[in-house]
Amino acid sequence: METLSERFEKRVDEILAQCPDFHRGIYRHVFRSLEATGRRFPSESVRCVSVTDLVNDGVVSLAVKDWGILAPAVFRFWGIETGADLRKVLERLVQFKVFKRDADERLELLDALDLKEIFLDRLKNR
Repeated sequence: METLSERFEKRVDEILAQCPDFHRGIYRHVFRSLEATGRRFPSESVRCVSVTDLVNDGVVSLAVKDWGILAPAVFRFWGIETGADLRKVLERLVQFKVFKRDADERLELLDALDLKEIFLDRLKNR
């Protein structure tokens, strides 16, 4: 029987076969971030994580925890320079049925994010 991790890696293989512009690592990182953000909620509640929570409390926080001041460089290595890049990653995860998305969730709001500024702010407040 296939594990969740194996199913995820197969989906990422499919994504990368069609859209190779970002590194596999960003997809793994976003998946880990969703798990970490979802753990904040009581186990009996519905685990619906907003994009804002996912980015701020998950993607950025986990990156700073894992790589400290090197987090922005890791993201650049993965091809992620802007909020729009991160939006594309999330859209692909939804498109390939790795994530579900609330119909009201507006991923295009990520386009306005200044990842460099967010990382700088988070690193200053560590």
